[in-house]
Amino acid sequence: MVAHLVTPTSLWCRMAAALVACALAMPLGGCAECVVDADCDAAESPCVFSHCQKGACLLQPFDATPACDDGDPCSVGDTCANGACTAGVSAICTDDKPCTHNYCVTGVGCAVEVVKTGLCDDGISCTQDACAETGDCQFLPLAEKACDDNNACTKDDQCTADGVCVGTEVPEKELCADDLPCTPDHCDPAKGCEYWVHDCPSPDSPCLTAVCTPAGCGVLAGVDWVKCDAGNPCYKEGVCQGGKCAPTEWLCDDDNPCTKDVCEAEGCVHKKLPNGTPCGDGADCTCGVDDNLNCPGGAGCACDANWDCDSAFCLTFKSGKACAQQCIESCPDGLVCEAYETPSGLLLYFCLEE
Repeated sequence: MVAHLVTPTSLWCRMAAALVACALAMPLGGCAECVVDADCDAAESPCVFSHCQKGACLLQPFDATPACDDGDPCSVGDTCANGACTAGVSAICTDDKPCTHNYCVTGVGCAVEVVKTGLCDDGISCTQDACAETGDCQFLPLAEKACDDNNACTKDDQCTADGVCVGTEVPEKELCADDLPCTPDHCDPAKGCEYWVHDCPSPDSPCLTAVCTPAGCGVLAGVDWVKCDAGNPCYKEGVCQGGKCAPTEWLCDDDNPCTKDVCEAEGCVHKKLPNGTPCGDGADCTCGVDDNLNCPGGAGCACDANWDCDSAFCLTFKSGKACAQQCIESCPDGLVCEAYETPSGLLLYFCLEE
């Protein structure tokens, strides 16, 4: 007879325990299914486990939520819940191709559908953009198609067999010819033809500006009211009017009605009038009695010459002669600043009646 070492976990011990359990259970109608958890078959679902309870194998859900697989490839991150495997989030299907539509079929997995048009664009006008059967973009050259090479200095732009837009270069003298001898015929690829006067000398007068004409360089009247030198010692600095420098203020008035204020080559000259000469517009005074007498000759007063006017000029009108003040822009109420051409052809501005 062979002796067996009996331990609590040995097969002999377990068999003995089973026999005892079976014997005890017989009066109740049957033999026990298990004594310990190891006697139970493993559970088919990963969300439950088998264990022995009072001689019977039972399935018990896990307390935690381990990962599982619900058998559908269109869900990922499946987890156990109450003993069953529950689907996670939807699977993302992509093949990173611009001409395919990727989607997932339940129970099957990712599927691909090729889209033919509308998804490819290389931004080049000389190619035909299309989708290939592989789901990739293809760009086919469009030879001899009209295009724009974004160069303002070329013409007849056309696509080449390589799908590149190329224009025909044109000499600047031909493309930008303006028939003006004093402007360069220059073309800027970004801006196109540019013209500027480059060899016309600047006029000596600030009242004129250089221009280029088909006949060559010329001048035109510049901006009015620009300060200028009137070139006359008897006038204050002038302003430009119609291309000429018009004096703005007579400097030879000495406020003495008994002197004749005139402008000569060296400047203002004040010639004393003979004693007894009437002064002004009928004032009760005569020259020679008091050299400081005020004998006014204001705007609108009758006059024979400039010296009859007080800080004004004697102008000739159809109705006769009258004194008038010079102006630049504004005049006293009732008067307007208007142009007056002097006998010498000089254009001046005076305050005149409306």
